[in-house]
Amino acid sequence: EQHPDTAMAYNSIGSAYYVKGEHAEALDTFERAMQIRLATLGEQHADTAASYNNVGNAYFSKSEFDKALEMYKKALQIKLATVGKQHPDALVICNNIRGALNKKAVNDRAVHMLNQLSQNHLKLHPSSAVMCNIMGLTFYGIGDFNRALEMHEKALQIQLATLGQLHPATGCTYFRLGLVYFNKMFTAKAIELWRLALFIFQTTLGPDHPDSRACWNWLMYAQSSLFMFSAFVYSPAGQSFEDGVRVF
Repeated sequence: EQHPDTAMAYNSIGSAYYVKGEHAEALDTFERAMQIRLATLGEQHADTAASYNNVGNAYFSKSEFDKALEMYKKALQIKLATVGKQHPDALVICNNIRGALNKKAVNDRAVHMLNQLSQNHLKLHPSSAVMCNIMGLTFYGIGDFNRALEMHEKALQIQLATLGQLHPATGCTYFRLGLVYFNKMFTAKAIELWRLALFIFQTTLGPDHPDSRACWNWLMYAQSSLFMFSAFVYSPAGQSFEDGVRVF
């Protein structure tokens, strides 16, 4: 267990989880690699810095920007002490820090707006749905898909009650919910929502409207992605995703 090669194996497994979008599992595995490297290689080692950066990336993907910054700063300190500030690795970590600071600023503003929204009880009015959708888009933009989902679902409830199902604004919210689920790797759920959105757009705006066309394109892309994944998992050769033969 306590060997650099074991840490490398954990790091590879963590990278596979990260690519699959399973960020909690990636974080756990990256942290195991980091602890082994700290115990076997010490703090001032390039591989330890790489582990700090990987853990930071996992926290970043979970929208835990304060923790991501903490890890990035530790990685940068090691790089500055060992290879200098002009080294490509140091520049990459500096860029990661800049990205995390930007996302944190947006997140802090979004959380402040969300608190204000919670204090002022939402009225059953289309304008409240617009505000919820704006919040959802903000959280979506920083990768906080759970809170984005929460806000778009609130918007949908208000729109269904005030505008009804067959309204372009309701269709837009179904479409946005589909985007969130697609990014959370729930492709089948995204397809279900995009079919609803497409029906609404085509019924109310017509099949040639830009919203109808955009929704159609996303729907076709998601259906083809799901088909390709299913064909791979259930291939006649029996090579499932878990076999580790290929990684998407």
